[in-house]
Amino acid sequence: MNIRYKRLNLIFAITLAASGFPSQSPVEQPSVATDKHTMVVFIHGTMLPILSLSAFGSAMHHYFWRKNNAQKSWYQLYLDKLKKVSTYRYQPSGPDGLNPAITPSACLAASMYQDLLPASCTCYTFGWDGRLSNRHRRKAAHQLYKSLCPEIERLKANCKNLEVVVIAHSHGGNVGLYLAHAENEFKKGLEIDKLVLLGTPVQSETEKYVSSPCFKKIYNFYSRGDQVQKIDLISTHDEWSRRKFAAHENLVQIEVRCGNKRPGHTELWLFNGKDNWICRDNISIAPFPLFVFLPTIIRELDAHYTTTSHINLNIERAPQKISFSFSDKHTNAVTMLDETFLQKYREKIFRL
Repeated sequence: MNIRYKRLNLIFAITLAASGFPSQSPVEQPSVATDKHTMVVFIHGTMLPILSLSAFGSAMHHYFWRKNNAQKSWYQLYLDKLKKVSTYRYQPSGPDGLNPAITPSACLAASMYQDLLPASCTCYTFGWDGRLSNRHRRKAAHQLYKSLCPEIERLKANCKNLEVVVIAHSHGGNVGLYLAHAENEFKKGLEIDKLVLLGTPVQSETEKYVSSPCFKKIYNFYSRGDQVQKIDLISTHDEWSRRKFAAHENLVQIEVRCGNKRPGHTELWLFNGKDNWICRDNISIAPFPLFVFLPTIIRELDAHYTTTSHINLNIERAPQKISFSFSDKHTNAVTMLDETFLQKYREKIFRL
């Protein structure tokens, strides 16, 4: 990774971890008529304000002259507006709270998951205030818990076999881990089949929840090219955040490489659209972020590495294909994804 990219990744990528839209109606999804169904929830991470004159003007207008039914602060309105006009729009986020995937990036992700998952799926986004605060993350998790439990029950009433998958980027992963704290408090029997963490800062405040019985399996994806993951020393009592958790029986940790490059923080999560200057064009997964390939990746992990706690994943381009190579101390495995399949989605990214 060159020096220029390291600086960009360190200075700007922390501001691109996530966002949410203003509040909308509660979740309303069609009834599921299938024996097996997957519920996927995307959780964004911290959102820090980047400079945008258009977002500034729009937030001011909304705050002073339009109805602010949610009684949001000007700061939160500014963050909401940033999501619509900046690089934030390239991530799978949506309105505040638990909602169906409705924004362009979230819908694109949902479409890819419909194609890559073996069963039918319903994709949701969970929007929260994105504050760089441990207290706000715990509060967000409680809000998610109160919406997630009844929605899981609604889906279970319409299908015999429901798999619940939570996919979270950056500090959204700590929101996901705090679901265990909410379960300890509210005791509604929440069970998450798979909690997938992407570039989540590992901190003592939430690390203990990895062992919670409400998570059947946890996948921790990290990259040594992700400088942002380790620099949060503000919202934790720890000296630094870390990339890896202590080993646990339900935890698999995956170090990701892309050929001779290591993905940065945003390359795990943001589509590389036409004005997304923070993600590289010459990395093997471009213009896709890592998370869209998770159905393929996790299927191979579950097939070949049921007892492994740490795995190396290398993603490279081959002629007309993308290659996913997995390895630990004992086993090597390779799977391919047809580049032709991805072409229709590649074109949609540049229209986001």
